Amino acid sequence: MQAAIEQVETTTLMEDRVLVIYLPNTHESLAGIIAGRVREHFYRPTLVVTDSEEGLLKGSARSIEGYNMYEALTECRELLVKYGGHPMAAGFSIQAKDLEYFRHKLNLLCELTDEELTPKLYIDVPMPIDYIRLDLIEQLKLLEPFGNGNEKPLFAQKKLSVRWAKAVGRTGNVLKLEFESETGAKMEGVYFDAEEFMANVKAWFGEAELDQMMKGWLNNVVLDVAYYPVINDFNGVRDMQIVVKSYLPHTLDFS
Repeated sequence: MQAAIEQVETTTLMEDRVLVIYLPNTHESLAGIIAGRVREHFYRPTLVVTDSEEGLLKGSARSIEGYNMYEALTECRELLVKYGGHPMAAGFSIQAKDLEYFRHKLNLLCELTDEELTPKLYIDVPMPIDYIRLDLIEQLKLLEPFGNGNEKPLFAQKKLSVRWAKAVGRTGNVLKLEFESETGAKMEGVYFDAEEFMANVKAWFGEAELDQMMKGWLNNVVLDVAYYPVINDFNGVRDMQIVVKSYLPHTLDFS
């Protein structure tokens, strides 16, 4: 996935509204997973293309709300060997010689506005972390499997203080945190981009506050958080935690 992100950020692809990314050394079975992750990162319709037979490429596509991927491929069908799918996801094969024109045509026909390319977050209900219980999480699991048409429930709470945070994982790319609500309820959380999170805290609250947060000292980092609750089962111990999906610095709201 990192190679795909770097390709977008370091080439003219960054100017495209529809991302067509060629990853020659990637197995075609991974193309859909990578396309989905890149779509989430840039919030653009994304097509990841890999080598298949000689002279032939295979691709997987993942879309965003407001862009019908199947119809977009249909408009370019003369360039495709075969294709299929639905509005949010599709697969296709294409001759290598036609890939660049395919990318050009998709973007030429794309009518997505800046507003439509702005990520939207839909909160199911505001829910204080005080309300999270193991049985509630178990009940939410009954709604699985989650995916298109059955999105994972998303909750939110304003004004959560960050008591401490630390980067974990083999590459330090995961951030574990402890949140505290105004009522004193505490909940461990996890966010899957430590570098981004720390950069935002530094920009919003200053380097000194970031340093104090990372050391577990008293700090003034207060966030509005969108999350979903999960059960972390480790060595036979089941703990509740929240997976942070989005966050903003808390601002006073008198409305």
